[in-house]
Amino acid sequence: MFTLEQIQSAHARIKNGSEYPKYVQELKALGVLSYTYFVADGHTEFWGAGNYKIASPASLAIRPISEVVNALGFQAQLIANQKGQTTFPEFCDDCAKTGISQWVADLSALTCAYFSLDGALILVEKIPALHSQ
Repeated sequence: MFTLEQIQSAHARIKNGSEYPKYVQELKALGVLSYTYFVADGHTEFWGAGNYKIASPASLAIRPISEVVNALGFQAQLIANQKGQTTFPEFCDDCAKTGISQWVADLSALTCAYFSLDGALILVEKIPALHSQ
């Protein structure tokens, strides 16, 4: 099974949001089936086969999540991040300000779902596949 060190190594190679599909492919190769990222403190839960789970520790200072969702503002920030215009910490700050508390990436379906504090689904997007597959 995959280790937290392997995941951290894959994450360290990603410079911006435009490289996210490459990161997803690396996680899939390690055996990660899905993960949930928690915006408030930056910890992540990674899931593999047979209910295998590991969690990363909090990696960021606690940030408050807006109780008011600004879906259009979030989508604009997501697009900017995917174009490489913001760093990952900046994107996380933008998520918090626009009311996104977590996202769940399903690496088999190649989707990423974004949720508010109350668990409402805000957006589901398709993760682009790399052309080398």
